[in-house]
Amino acid sequence: MNVLNHRVVIIGGGPSAIAAALEAKKFTHDIVMISAEPVGGNAVLHSLVPSKALIEAAHHRQYFTRLGADPDVMTLSQVMHLQQEQIKTLVETTQKALNPVQIVSANAHLEKHDGVIHVVTDSQQHFVGDTVIIANGSRQRLIPGVKPDGQNVLIPRAFHTLKSIPRSLAIIGAGATGLEAASLFAHFGSQITLYTPLPELLPQYSPTLRHIFTNHLNDLGIQMQFNRRVTLLARNDEGIMIQWNNPETGEIGQNVHPTIFLATGREGMWTADELVHLGFHVDPQGFFITDGIGQTNIPHVYAVGDAQGRPLLANKALWQGVQAVRHAFDHSVTTPPQFVEAIYTIPELARFGTVDEDHLEIWEAKIDHPLMYKPFLVGREPGLLRVYTHHDHIEGAEAIGTQAADVVSLLAMVSAQVPLPNLIQNAAASPTMLEWLQHLTRI
Repeated sequence: MNVLNHRVVIIGGGPSAIAAALEAKKFTHDIVMISAEPVGGNAVLHSLVPSKALIEAAHHRQYFTRLGADPDVMTLSQVMHLQQEQIKTLVETTQKALNPVQIVSANAHLEKHDGVIHVVTDSQQHFVGDTVIIANGSRQRLIPGVKPDGQNVLIPRAFHTLKSIPRSLAIIGAGATGLEAASLFAHFGSQITLYTPLPELLPQYSPTLRHIFTNHLNDLGIQMQFNRRVTLLARNDEGIMIQWNNPETGEIGQNVHPTIFLATGREGMWTADELVHLGFHVDPQGFFITDGIGQTNIPHVYAVGDAQGRPLLANKALWQGVQAVRHAFDHSVTTPPQFVEAIYTIPELARFGTVDEDHLEIWEAKIDHPLMYKPFLVGREPGLLRVYTHHDHIEGAEAIGTQAADVVSLLAMVSAQVPLPNLIQNAAASPTMLEWLQHLTRI
């Protein structure tokens, strides 16, 4: 067995792996990154960046429509070509930034030899690191019956390979990915049916925000199938048969759709059984159980980003990649920040912290304030900002509207230092969505 020893061995090539490698460069040049795909990983190559590129195109379609122009003047092939160019540029930029990190293009798995964790490639190269950082992301959880084929059964990777817009699409799952897909494809003209096992959308948001967003989806013509837990898929002459049950009543039923999109959650890249056999503590979905910065129960082995489990957020992945390296090199780590959860529908949704209408003070600003010019410039969309406080200290916030994620991110970053009344007294540039803050009033 030929064992290659390195100071830092990183599995994966996505955001958390890149963040870890860039941080590790500050301490050592003896770094190897093992990734089956080019740097950028699933986020850049297949899902996060491609989906946001399509959402940006959907915004422009809206603008053409407002002008009275034909939105189809912008063809899907043009959009996909630009998307490919953007991805190419991101990959090239990242490769340059990572130099001199050694990048090994290979699949990798874990083995244990003489009590030491080895990172092993398909060609049987064995890498041992003083620090091992597992940042290999997650994979789509599937439903029994049929496999994704890129035509009738789509998964989020379709954002990267889309050849045409489905005329009719059933989306299974109403988390961030499912809602983004529903909004995106509806704005491209698809007839959308959205399946969720829950009795309502967005349980982590207040009833007020849920109501606004649900009404907006209704206005887009999206058909919502609540209390529908999909248990089986099957092909027939008409398309894909969806078998479901009602978690509340036990009712069962089935529907047929020509094309479906699976947004049914994520699971670890390796099975729980594989990892338990190696001595790791994991949950049933194959996500590593770690402390706040990603340290597993095996010393010097970290799991960050999606590998560490929920919440599956790119901002969390970036932060953990950096903190794991700092911890490994005995440098101080920071307290976990308030991670903003953003959903890039049209309009955006974002939240952080505690959203509690019963026990916290509520400050509210609507998007149609007469001194809010930005929403009128970008198009009239639903909009509301809510900030939740306790004795003027910001405990949480939620928003729906243009650039909601930007505004809520600012609130999250200053929440520990700046009382809300002090923040409201500042003057944001005009026209920007940050002016929202100046119009907050307590309700």
